[in-house]
Amino acid sequence: MCDEYTIYAMRGRENDLENSEMLHASLIEEGEGRFGWSYIENADLYRLREKVEKEDEESLSEEERDCYHDQKFLLDLKWGDYVIYINVPEPGKCTLAHVTGPYRFRFEDRDFNHRFPVDPRSVRVFDRNSVHPSLSERLKLRRRWWRIRDKENFEDILNKPGIGKEDKPHTPETRRALLKEEIEPFLERILEKFRERIRKGTLRTCFADVSRMSQVSAMWSREVVPQIMGRICWSFSNRRCSFEN
Repeated sequence: MCDEYTIYAMRGRENDLENSEMLHASLIEEGEGRFGWSYIENADLYRLREKVEKEDEESLSEEERDCYHDQKFLLDLKWGDYVIYINVPEPGKCTLAHVTGPYRFRFEDRDFNHRFPVDPRSVRVFDRNSVHPSLSERLKLRRRWWRIRDKENFEDILNKPGIGKEDKPHTPETRRALLKEEIEPFLERILEKFRERIRKGTLRTCFADVSRMSQVSAMWSREVVPQIMGRICWSFSNRRCSFEN
């Protein structure tokens, strides 16, 4: 587990069973975390932040301020972070999930249009009163969101058998997260092979090898090859890189 991760607690409405069930279903079925205060079409936090930086927060309408001020923390979400929904899927229960990417906005519903990707396989439901007392205290309702700094007791939840271990459905987010998890340890070794080919002047044949491998698996072609090429361009940013799909 990466040491540099943040745990975000997000408040669920204690008496809003419909939305609590929706939030839980979105995590395990769509691989998508969602957050409220996004009930207007122009609540995209990226756009609102840009507007504030160019002018100031006073330039926002009242509705835009409602959607931006206490929700802008979502822009800090990154791969490796965790979220814990309080009172989801029901009062007294908590649902945690592993974040797999940055914030995104998609206006499709009356609310909860702030979104971010999660790994559905990581979703776990636990009773707030079944964990260490210090963590349990931190999981009591505070604001719309807050950070949990008790990583030691939080990681006990992750390692505790029988919590949220049921099989999750296969979705595009599940497959991408699994693929990233599986190939990440090998990317540096692959990059070293490319560096060696560059030194020997045989990079063209190396690309041909990758192309042949990509024909074996569509997933490899869509997910692995772009990551390899992106890493190469980043590693050799002083060289001119261009790759055709």
